[in-house]
Amino acid sequence: MANGLSGDGPAQALRDQLVAEGARVVTIFHPLARHEGGRHVITTYGAGKRLRVRTVHVPFRP
Repeated sequence: MANGLSGDGPAQALRDQLVAEGARVVTIFHPLARHEGGRHVITTYGAGKRLRVRTVHVPFRP
């Protein structure tokens, strides 16, 4: 689920609610346009907190 924002919005509110209830949640943020760079961020939540953040750089290709 995404809403196009990496900060606050409906998707992040749902993530926060699920994490607070103890669910395991994985979020993936990735650029949608070339000017946003090639940084992809994968975050894993569980036990009510952020467990792991992984950043992967993938260059844009034509």
